[in-house]
Amino acid sequence: MLPVPGTSHMSHLEAAPSMGQALVRYTDLGAVWDARRVRGQLRDLGIRRRIVVREPATRGWAAMTEAEESVARLVAQGLTNREVAERLFLSPHTVNSHLRHIFSKLEIKSRVELARLGAIEAGASDVPTS
Repeated sequence: MLPVPGTSHMSHLEAAPSMGQALVRYTDLGAVWDARRVRGQLRDLGIRRRIVVREPATRGWAAMTEAEESVARLVAQGLTNREVAERLFLSPHTVNSHLRHIFSKLEIKSRVELARLGAIEAGASDVPTS
């Protein structure tokens, strides 16, 4: 189908490159349903694309939730669980729970180790070595 003069509509084949870009973006964002929908539309046009879904990180800073990352950064600055709880409007029990998950994901066992890793993550150049 050719575009009708004077309209902004394009043919499906003309839209294929944009649909391919949308497929990549949806996949990168983890929008699986939308990626499959676009992939189906491309398939209807005779264009085959694979959806490669990345496995979510299970270790390191990338594996942390937004809440865990907030707790980790404050604890790395030296705040107590109670101080972190007050700042983030959480209960100290919730902060403790987040810390257990953080320690597991970063494979560490102490707040001192968290402070070192937090300084490295923040790009600090004066990281203590002992």
